[in-house]
Amino acid sequence: MEFATEALQKLAKTLREDHGLATTSEVDRGIADIVRKMGGNQARSGAPAFPFSKLIRGSMAMSGAAVLNETTREEDVAFVRTLIPGSTPGSYLIPIIQADQIIPMLTTGGILRAMGPRIWDMTGIQILNVPLATLAPAFIWMSPGSQQTPSDPNLGQMTFNLKTERCMVALPNEMLKASVPSLDLLITQLIALAAAESEDQAFFSTTTLTGAPTALYAAAGTTRMLVAGNANGGNISYTDLISILAQAAKVKAKPPFCWAMSPRTFYTRILGMVDTSSRPLVVPTLTTGLADPIRYTLFGWPVFISPFFDETQTNGSGTNQSWLAFCNASYLHIGQGTALEIMTSMERYFDFNQVAIRCIRMEDFNVAPPQGVIIMQGIN
Repeated sequence: MEFATEALQKLAKTLREDHGLATTSEVDRGIADIVRKMGGNQARSGAPAFPFSKLIRGSMAMSGAAVLNETTREEDVAFVRTLIPGSTPGSYLIPIIQADQIIPMLTTGGILRAMGPRIWDMTGIQILNVPLATLAPAFIWMSPGSQQTPSDPNLGQMTFNLKTERCMVALPNEMLKASVPSLDLLITQLIALAAAESEDQAFFSTTTLTGAPTALYAAAGTTRMLVAGNANGGNISYTDLISILAQAAKVKAKPPFCWAMSPRTFYTRILGMVDTSSRPLVVPTLTTGLADPIRYTLFGWPVFISPFFDETQTNGSGTNQSWLAFCNASYLHIGQGTALEIMTSMERYFDFNQVAIRCIRMEDFNVAPPQGVIIMQGIN
């Protein structure tokens, strides 16, 4: 254990000095990312990411609500006192490393995070403005001694304004009286799945959900295309996919790219496609284990499939249609506030002898540069 601590300290120093990670939260995130990549199967092996049962018992003992386990009372309270209080009185923040494991743990349910968007740390910040240059400076061929007029880089900004989402789960007090690793893992998985699905639904929805960040389909400035260029849409073809690649090059989008679409679009419209030489367009890729989902590439770029893509859209006279997105995942941005804030209560489910656990997360979405995100509509 002492050796592991020393190794992490050296790693943190390297991340700070060689890679520009200056703050404690940035170093924590860097280490968490390495931990996930080197031991990504931890969640599947059954090891809990965070001792929720200890947090619940300790917070209840500190508030005077109840002592679920007198034997571990001091240990539970000591653990809670090491946590940072949340913005809501009586709530606590899960440490960054554990919280970062919760959100992307079930990447089969969290398609957006699996795509690799850019994450902006907004811990302690409600609104964040990021300056953007929407037009590159112009280079002009000129004769010696001639005067040049400076070009306007057309500076703009990308704004994040954190939106709040919550979930609540009730657990029997009998299960919480002892530290049961399986219980901690169960809660972690429930929260991870709920957070991932909520995030995907908000991002891939056709319209922006009430109180949620702006959905990708509703984002301003994205490049729109219709199947076969027809206002009524139609059956997507090999030519349509080629036109998407051409459009990405036209708007100067830079690789690496990825595709995102609905299950129907991929499995029944694209998976069996071939090129003009009868070669398959979609190629399955190797996975790290039997528990991992099958991955596919289309024209060499990874495909991400989400059930939250609407398949009931209308374009002209075309009905029951869907859409797909093609972009560099770094053009998709997530402003992430406090990773996860936990609060417990015995009052709500007192008659059931259960404890209510409320989780709060804050984030916002943005797209920049938006023209680099190609959206094809009207897919039958």
